[in-house]
Amino acid sequence: MPETTIVGNHAKRITADAIDFYKNYWHPGDNATQADQQRDLWILSKLFPQGLHGKTVMEIGLGGAGGLIRYLQKENKIFGLDASEAALRNCERMGIPAKLHNADREMLPFNDGTVDLVFAMEVFEHFAAPQYVLEEIRRVLKPSGIVVASTPHTLVHHWPRLFYPDLFERDAFREFLMINDFKVILEEGFGANLYPHDYLPDAKVRWSFLWQGRKMTDGDAQVYMAHGLYFWGKKNDRGIRTRPMEAIDCFRKSWELSPDNITARFMLARSLVYRFIYGEEQEFAKHYDFLTQTMMSGKQPMNLQAHYHWAMMYLEMERLGRQRMRRADFESVLKMLSQHPEGQKLQEQVINRWRTFSPIS
Repeated sequence: MPETTIVGNHAKRITADAIDFYKNYWHPGDNATQADQQRDLWILSKLFPQGLHGKTVMEIGLGGAGGLIRYLQKENKIFGLDASEAALRNCERMGIPAKLHNADREMLPFNDGTVDLVFAMEVFEHFAAPQYVLEEIRRVLKPSGIVVASTPHTLVHHWPRLFYPDLFERDAFREFLMINDFKVILEEGFGANLYPHDYLPDAKVRWSFLWQGRKMTDGDAQVYMAHGLYFWGKKNDRGIRTRPMEAIDCFRKSWELSPDNITARFMLARSLVYRFIYGEEQEFAKHYDFLTQTMMSGKQPMNLQAHYHWAMMYLEMERLGRQRMRRADFESVLKMLSQHPEGQKLQEQVINRWRTFSPIS
């Protein structure tokens, strides 16, 4: 049998009906091309230099040559899924256990928390419902289980097309993993540079991005905090925050997992301004009350931190043009911070933030 390659049926319009579209997507074959074999072995050696033993491994989108699990079947429990009947015929010839499956619409055939590793190589761009698929991957993974995915660089003119092109910008796909409770532990370009004359050195534009993400657990309060700060810091060219809702979710999760983390709760209060200004007051009020009570507690350095976060909240409302806090209180907070050596540094940060959008009178 020949090496497996894609059948380019350009007359067939791509739709969310993956079973129909990919029915005859692959030529008959019983082995990957030499280039694909080299790529697959490089990926496995890079991510798992000690090899994999005794793991439950699932691959979504095996392709016509059996995917990565074909190298792992001797020492692991493997199982593959694909929407292409042609791909499954090839897998059957190679002795790879696989099932016809439309991941856009069907639950993955595993119980919650039973899989160690999921591969999804060059398939997310084919999904009409990528959010559903990632939720299903997260569901079946064990705590701290691993997802490995590859996605095409957007400068690669991918056939048949990308369902959601912007999702495959590097920052966007990273954020997609983060907001779905994965800690990204590797992201790296690999494959040939398609624009060697325009992008030098070679690493600038690779064929694909390789992603390795770990399913987050209840022990990841600090990771959620870091994710919240990442999203909180995302701004457009006018300095307006572009990901405050994602930051809220992450700060909330961090605080719920670690109730003694005062900074996480202060940041949750600040970020909830973006819900408060649109009338969602209940959650904001609870955390705002905690913030003001801490300001009056007299316990340093917590009360100084509380004054700092209150002042930054004031500036956030000022920036949004939805001020609900008193200017006199803001000035009192600045004065209070100036009276303590540690508070003076915090006051300076507040003033520097103020100067970015409002002159000090």
